[in-house]
Amino acid sequence: MMRTPEKMQNIGVTIKDLKTFVSYAEFKRIFDNLDHLLNSGQIRSLSILSFHPEEGRSFICATIALGMTEMLGQRVLLVDAGNPTSNWDLDDIFEHQDSPVLEPEGMVYSLAPNLDGLKLSRLATVAHKAQEYRIQDIIAEYKNRYDLILFDSAALRTTNRGNFDPWVIAARTDASLLVTSPKTGDLAHQFQVEPLLKSKVVGVIENMGAV
Repeated sequence: MMRTPEKMQNIGVTIKDLKTFVSYAEFKRIFDNLDHLLNSGQIRSLSILSFHPEEGRSFICATIALGMTEMLGQRVLLVDAGNPTSNWDLDDIFEHQDSPVLEPEGMVYSLAPNLDGLKLSRLATVAHKAQEYRIQDIIAEYKNRYDLILFDSAALRTTNRGNFDPWVIAARTDASLLVTSPKTGDLAHQFQVEPLLKSKVVGVIENMGAV
């Protein structure tokens, strides 16, 4: 288990804040661990999960994406598959830096050097089997253009609330990172959820800045 600094608040952060956070030792350990998984060929796609909303999942996802590009020079595609009705998401963090360019799987746009974004929220009404195929298609389409395809999903406890199913994303990506907070509760009990047992969780990040 890895832990973020307690002083680091998540809500309202922007890319300017992230550029400071990526230099923290706690995040550098996360980047180094992921770099090892990438270089060893164990992962090319990764989903960021949390059990509940507002545990800092999108914040952690954005920080990892920026850190992997700025600190390690990796090319990253950040896929936004979170809650389409959220009041604060990846678009707010990265402040829409460039105009979108239409791509076959949706809107791919530049967020920062070596970091692009792709929104999936508008595809939430697609049936589960079609969602599985869409995740597979995205990974197949972009795996040769990026070192890492990073998925920010909706919270696991918000399945069937108008969002792209996070369990589908977890099942189809090479691995997952689980973000926890004081909201998570008994982690050992939570891990008994059958779909999570079938997912390849390679690490747990205890987010001390969640409110």
